[in-house]
Amino acid sequence: MLKFGRKRKGQIGAFILRAMLVSGFVASTFISFDASHAHAESLVQALQRTLATNPTINAEREKVLGVEETLNIAGANYRPSVTVNGDVTHQNSHSDFGPGGESDDTNTARGYSVNINQPLYRGGRTVAAVSEADANIMAARQALRNVVQNIFLEVATTYVAVVRDTAIRSLRSNNLRLLGEQLRATIDRQEAGVVTITDVALAQSRESAAKSELSLADANLRTSRAEYIRLTGRSPSRLHYPVLGGKLPAGNMGVAINIGKNENPSILAARYAEDAAKFAIDQVRGERLPQLSLEAGFDQHWDPSQSVEEQRTANIRLRASVPLYQGGAVLARIRQAQARLRQSGLEISAANARTRSQIVSSWEGMIAARARIRSAGEQIKAAQKALSGIRSEESVGQRTVLDVLDAEQELLDAQVTAQQARGDHISTYYRLLTAMGRFHGGGRY
Repeated sequence: MLKFGRKRKGQIGAFILRAMLVSGFVASTFISFDASHAHAESLVQALQRTLATNPTINAEREKVLGVEETLNIAGANYRPSVTVNGDVTHQNSHSDFGPGGESDDTNTARGYSVNINQPLYRGGRTVAAVSEADANIMAARQALRNVVQNIFLEVATTYVAVVRDTAIRSLRSNNLRLLGEQLRATIDRQEAGVVTITDVALAQSRESAAKSELSLADANLRTSRAEYIRLTGRSPSRLHYPVLGGKLPAGNMGVAINIGKNENPSILAARYAEDAAKFAIDQVRGERLPQLSLEAGFDQHWDPSQSVEEQRTANIRLRASVPLYQGGAVLARIRQAQARLRQSGLEISAANARTRSQIVSSWEGMIAARARIRSAGEQIKAAQKALSGIRSEESVGQRTVLDVLDAEQELLDAQVTAQQARGDHISTYYRLLTAMGRFHGGGRY
């Protein structure tokens, strides 16, 4: 069973404030930035704005505030209830005594009463209700953490996608420009009789393919930008790749899995929900136990009758009640609460399995992306060297236009692969942090 305290007043504000200190990312080595991008929009700034304005996060905050009030509701049964009543009664009466005569009487009575009821023992229901509310508050806070981190992940992934798609679009655009120049040069050489019409057709084919690839790159970039606006509320401006720290988020996958089991907010929320379910059972069971309360009252009336000018009454009563038979409803609710407890246990198991799967997948994806980045870098260097040699050989007739076009395409493919691998590496890094429960800003929530 998880332990938790009862200090609630103001904690939700501090809880949210810590989440808003996203600038703490830099100090915590999750993200670092190159000084050359000082005036560009950083990922930290995007997360700050998202945290302050995202409607899903704000809705979850309000939900937490509502859940926190259940603690005050549950604790109210520790305190007395006081009621004050006042009344004014006007009475007219007519009496007919027959031959003896008749009489008319008028009387206006007024007064008030004060009643106090102090619960003394409710079968442990108040204690259980307070503990249940406490656990539900902690579960709601972890649910908020989970929402914030998942939206942070969406923002980071989309941020990286915009940078990646912008870079790929630039590569495609530059490739189309080069192919256009090469087509014109090939036409000139064909007119001079150096190359054939086949070489011109090849160049035209590659240029048409490049136009199609540029259109696709434009569409991908527009999609990424639209998603970024949806999440952050602002159009992306001069984004750049975050520079990740050299170290992995954990020493090895086993360490990452253990961190996730202890810090992933979905797991913690499920554990607190299980605690709440246990206290809910105790609360229902208390309905079968005796109840004890202390009642006190004071009553004062003026002119309650024609013969009494003023009347005061004070009383105190110790009331006890013992439930004997409740139609089986309480037993049914106990079984219902026990079923919810078993459900909570299964949800913890499911959250653990889901978190483990996410960590393993993200870890392996990040390692694979790192290898792809290294391979793409080596491929770019080799392709650049090969392209330079093939162009030289083509100029003296040892290579064809097709050889040059193939070499240029291979270099372009390597450059696009490098951008995709870099984006995948950064995205899986943040996905791993999220699964571990550590994609947060400036401290634990």
